[in-house]
Amino acid sequence: RQHLIDFLELLPLKNTAWWKALLLGQRNGLTDIDWITLQRTGTGHLFSVSGMHLSVVAGASMLFLNITFYMFIKLVSPLTSNIVFNTTRYWSRRKHKGHFWFAPLRASILCAVILTGLGYAIICGAALPVIRAWVLLTLVCTLSLFKVVWRPFHMGLVMLALCLILFPLSVLSASFYLSVGAL
Repeated sequence: RQHLIDFLELLPLKNTAWWKALLLGQRNGLTDIDWITLQRTGTGHLFSVSGMHLSVVAGASMLFLNITFYMFIKLVSPLTSNIVFNTTRYWSRRKHKGHFWFAPLRASILCAVILTGLGYAIICGAALPVIRAWVLLTLVCTLSLFKVVWRPFHMGLVMLALCLILFPLSVLSASFYLSVGAL
């Protein structure tokens, strides 16, 4: 995180403090005038990294990975006829009728999205709302990996239970109720 902050400071940006606050959640560079501007415009919530930021990063990484894997398959599959990209079976590299089976693309993409979300949560200082969103992202991706279908209400209840088990004192903060309300 500090390397990213140092990198942003080296760039010739006009509003480095604003970029650090928006991208990494580090708001100590904002002046009193900046805070007054944020208060008057009602945009102060944008500068506290929350679950919404994590969902944007997860969605963008999923889109990027889907496009990347699709392009990779389209470029590689004509060149190698003995490699079959498995989309239905789980992890196996056994030889099947002269073909090698690789991990399913969906599982690979969802695992990469979980890791990307965790990386972003760590870079942003692992604030509690971000960790709660990452728990929900992990839950949804795990359910999707195992092809389990739950109603959104049940997923919300399980997320709520997980958050209360992992962070029992979070019921004392207003951000917990805002996260549950947003969910």
